[in-house]
Amino acid sequence: MSDQREGEGWWIASDGKWYPPESRPAGVPASAPGQGAEESWGADQPDGEGWWIASDGKWYPPESRPAAVPASAAPPPGTRAGAPQQRFLSFGLTRWTAGLLRVDAVLVVALLLSPGFASMRTTASIWSLLTLSGLLTAVLVLVWMYQAYEAASSRGPTERKWSGGWAVGGWFLPLASFVIPKLVLNEIDRMSHPDAGPPPIEARWRSLPRLPASDVWWVLSLGSALMVWGGPVPWLGLLAAAAASGGITISKIGTRLRRP
Repeated sequence: MSDQREGEGWWIASDGKWYPPESRPAGVPASAPGQGAEESWGADQPDGEGWWIASDGKWYPPESRPAAVPASAAPPPGTRAGAPQQRFLSFGLTRWTAGLLRVDAVLVVALLLSPGFASMRTTASIWSLLTLSGLLTAVLVLVWMYQAYEAASSRGPTERKWSGGWAVGGWFLPLASFVIPKLVLNEIDRMSHPDAGPPPIEARWRSLPRLPASDVWWVLSLGSALMVWGGPVPWLGLLAAAAASGGITISKIGTRLRRP
């Protein structure tokens, strides 16, 4: 053990000391000539096939890789080394969820325009379709919000206040269901914002703006809930507008989180 390199094949350990070649464990490379104890031989980017990334965020050559550590793929263009493995949101899920919200809006408008609506003698077929579509939409919105939060949070954000569990569970809490799902949606919206940059996005996302359609969706949804006892025309009118704005919100955020 020495404070400086004393010959060919000497290697530097994590304690900053130099050791002779015969004491070097398998998988630990000899340090380059002229390398001091204060210098690190890890690289900030992979320099070839088989390079692997260690827990210190540095890339190391294949010959230094311990047997239990697999080779790491080079980070995609625009992504920093050591960035988290990003998940992506199924675009099919986004299309189905946004599409059903639009179908809901169309069915509500058809209900408003149907003959005899004023006397509530609307055909049973429209009511049946609206009920079925509404139930499917509710399930898909829950699934979409969970998957969207998981995808957005895989971009390496810090200072998060919610989780994928709250994206679902928040809907089932009395009174809090009027607030928590919107707060979770706000985090999804901001974490998926293009201006957050490549992963890891750290805390940059917190100051980014929300989609206006997201706020409109929530205000109209709350309005329709409050207007249930205010008459069928105002209630259904707000419900149609809320469904349309919800479809826009989900489509825009889902497009951001889809696989390139």
